[in-house]
Amino acid sequence: MRIFIPLLIASAAVAIAVALAAFGGAAGVLVVVLITAFVLYGRGVGLKTEADSPWVAQTKAQERYFTIEGLRVRMIEAGQGMPVLLLHGWADSTFAWRKLIPRLQNTCRLIMIDWPGFGYSDKPERSLSYPQLAKVAKSVLDELGIDKAAVVGNSMGGAAAIQLAADFPERVETLALIDAHAPLNPRKSPLALRLLLAPGLGETAAFLMGRTVYRFILWMIVVDRSVVTGEVVREVYLPVRTKGGRKAVLNQFREISLSPVSFETAAKVQAPTLILWGDTDRLMPLPSGKRMHKAMPGSTFVVLPDTGHSGQWEKPDLVALHLEPFIRQHHMESREVLL
Repeated sequence: MRIFIPLLIASAAVAIAVALAAFGGAAGVLVVVLITAFVLYGRGVGLKTEADSPWVAQTKAQERYFTIEGLRVRMIEAGQGMPVLLLHGWADSTFAWRKLIPRLQNTCRLIMIDWPGFGYSDKPERSLSYPQLAKVAKSVLDELGIDKAAVVGNSMGGAAAIQLAADFPERVETLALIDAHAPLNPRKSPLALRLLLAPGLGETAAFLMGRTVYRFILWMIVVDRSVVTGEVVREVYLPVRTKGGRKAVLNQFREISLSPVSFETAAKVQAPTLILWGDTDRLMPLPSGKRMHKAMPGSTFVVLPDTGHSGQWEKPDLVALHLEPFIRQHHMESREVLL
């Protein structure tokens, strides 16, 4: 304890000095408050090595692992019917989709993966570009022997889904985007995330981020904070404590921030596309969704009222209400063409 307290104070002092130098003024004060929270609310020194996800058993889903490009990738599968590949966003995991399982499993075969670097998949030393993420998603379909699937993606997963549909159009039957990551001026991102781009400061922040800080981040992406329960914070935070977890989260954030999927790539998508967007998304504001819709001729655009960045767990009933009939309609049309 005698060593631990001075370490905290020293870490806070360094963080404050760097933050003020980097941002200055009122913004610097806000960063200081945030970094101090990183320090005071704990880093979590233990390292998880195995999946700890009670929700998998609760939803009666099945867990398995693949080796793709030398990386161990975790997959969760539930339901029967139309194959649907679900791709989560940055700093998230398969847990992002757990509320859709009971709402879609009667008609859909739900296939969820933890991206490399997240959840309980391997944490590579280097980040993966969007074309590399698309290849991972394609490899999952290959492993399962699925020729074509509906693909649903949120945030980073939405952008990866766009890349998949553009690079491998023959594998994507329909595309559904939930507040997909779109090109955005980094200066318009929330300050708490912008600091991760700063050399040195980003590494310090990532190392010191504790459970309470993750709660703050989750609050930023929702309208109704009551959905950010202790279970949600636990499921999002624990994988970060796995070996290499913090570094992977930081590296991938920098990768997607500096090399996003372009609107030109989105325009190449041929699959029928549904775009769902929260009207109160603070990370990817509504104009980003409208710009995405404009870039994808023939896409269907739906605004989700009183919803933030991750509608699939903030408004699962509403998301399922739009998703299921869209996927079913185009699946039936595809089968009729084949017949």
